[in-house]
Amino acid sequence: MALRRELIAHPDVRLVVIETLDDLLRIPDLNKNTAAREAFDKFDNIVMSEFSNRCAFLALHHLKKRECDREGNMIMGATVISGRTDAVWYVRRKSDDDEQRIFHADVRSGLQIPKTLLNFKKETETSTLGMTLAEEKKLGVGKTAERVKTAIVEYFATHPNTTFKQDCLPSMDGNNDLKRRLFKELLANGFLVKSGNGTKGSPHVYRVAVIPMEERKAA
Repeated sequence: MALRRELIAHPDVRLVVIETLDDLLRIPDLNKNTAAREAFDKFDNIVMSEFSNRCAFLALHHLKKRECDREGNMIMGATVISGRTDAVWYVRRKSDDDEQRIFHADVRSGLQIPKTLLNFKKETETSTLGMTLAEEKKLGVGKTAERVKTAIVEYFATHPNTTFKQDCLPSMDGNNDLKRRLFKELLANGFLVKSGNGTKGSPHVYRVAVIPMEERKAA
């Protein structure tokens, strides 16, 4: 095998990038476990057994275009392909409408890398790990909550002494359960003042409390 000859000729090589795995192994039927296993066995006997102690091998491989219920099922071809590797690194687009890349690693030992956005720098054409998808989701939820709180306060600032359920709630888009929860938070924290008896003739109405600027910043 030409790769073996090159590794013998260049003993300082520590990383081999294979593009692509199938081009190197020449698996007769990529979807058959037996064919894939035999191709890996041949590669192990000729290359890995002699050079794995000093060299790492990174093989590029394709993912399926369709979504899968499990990450391992995203790898094109036989299950042996993922089963015979020490780690699987996934890089894919966030969505058809978003060109951001998502990276994550499934490793047999060591540090797992959760689904993480890649930050690409055009100047250097390099990518670095950004925030995880879980962190992005949490940040998005936080931003949504702040927008809803601001909208509730602004509503009662411009419509004082009106109800929440009949007046404020229908005027706002979004999840009603979230709006109710944040309204209760604003009321409990003193940003809104309630008046009225809560009866048909005297419903609870609300207005914005007068809060010193220092307290608003602290809140």
